[in-house]
Amino acid sequence: MLDSIKVGNFIMEKRKALGLTQQQLADKLNISFQAISKWENGTTYPNIEILRDLAIVLEVSVDEILAGSEKDVEGLSYSKAGIDITYTDSIKKEMSKHLETKDKRVLNGLGPFASLYDIKFAEIENPVLVLKAEEPGSKQKLAMEYGYTESICHDMVNHLVNDIIVMGAKPLAVLDTIVCGNAEKDTIKSLVKGVSEACRENECSLVGGETSIQPLVVESGVYVLTSSIAGIVEKSKVIDGTAIQKGDSVLAIASNGLHTNGYSLIRLLMDKMPQIKLDKIDGLTFIEQIMKPHTPYYKSIKDLFDRDIIHGMAHISQFYDCYEIGIIEEGEHKVVFEKRINWL
Repeated sequence: MLDSIKVGNFIMEKRKALGLTQQQLADKLNISFQAISKWENGTTYPNIEILRDLAIVLEVSVDEILAGSEKDVEGLSYSKAGIDITYTDSIKKEMSKHLETKDKRVLNGLGPFASLYDIKFAEIENPVLVLKAEEPGSKQKLAMEYGYTESICHDMVNHLVNDIIVMGAKPLAVLDTIVCGNAEKDTIKSLVKGVSEACRENECSLVGGETSIQPLVVESGVYVLTSSIAGIVEKSKVIDGTAIQKGDSVLAIASNGLHTNGYSLIRLLMDKMPQIKLDKIDGLTFIEQIMKPHTPYYKSIKDLFDRDIIHGMAHISQFYDCYEIGIIEEGEHKVVFEKRINWL
């Protein structure tokens, strides 16, 4: 049974420890200071709608407010393991804003155990789902270090979309996963916002995901991103390279830089030549150049899918020590290289 006097004294103790007056606490909660006074006098309890916000302001858990004391140090709880349930719930509330979508095929939002997506397309007689998982590699370490939190999400989603469109697929839905040592609200919000915006730019939807807080596994301040995508294509229009034949033309769409993979080598270069960070390349710093988001190609090629003129595609997501030019050889569906241009 709740002890109103104990609860009130606990609220007053925590408020004073933070150097807040009753009015200042009331202002943070958008309520009257009289309500605070009644709580602390034991006349009434905070209502359930405001408990979570009160816990955040007082830097305690909802359970501790209701118990009127901090949990036993020897006891077992999520907070003792480094996870504040109240704080993570407030993060979820922020996330929900970025999962809002006008896509009528998305049948539910944040909260259920899994996401629902309607894949019935009148124009697709034999639908094939095209699935892919991806993470932005060690480029994400640089992104966190140099403040490209939202940008790295565009790298990840653009990479995903590019990997499925080479098979002729239309991107539909993305699920993201964020693994971290401690959940910083602003960082999580930026990551989810970045993924959501990247999805919209690629004409698909962020439909859900997972934020996994692992304080005993991942170091504080470290974030590991990954995501998966589902696309759809008519079975008869799958592009898998089997239609490639002698005489086909090879066309390339330019990238804007290094894309996503190969950044272990970039980081090694930065370690061995730290002065390179100060270099300017085409008016941008070295960091600005290497952190450009991975180029998305869906909008550039989607209108070609129904014309049955593409026999094969490849998504080049990393760089090598050479660039090679070639022609299609009959029979084995491969490129025979005519010359090599070294550029590293």
